Amino acid sequence: MTVVESDRIHMAKSDDERTLDDMFEGLERMPVPEGYQAEIVGGHIFMSELDTSEFPLD
Repeated sequence: MTVVESDRIHMAKSDDERTLDDMFEGLERMPVPEGYQAEIVGGHIFMSELDTSEFPLD
């Protein structure tokens, strides 16, 4: 057995914190109105209106 000294701090994982997988599952079940998009950024869920002016569908 080898013992390695480390100067790093190891954080315990909290059980009450939502994981990214849980957030994506919730995002898939969430009703998003037509013309809007929902995305996860930095652990927060954001909804914004889709801007189709840059990419016309015609």
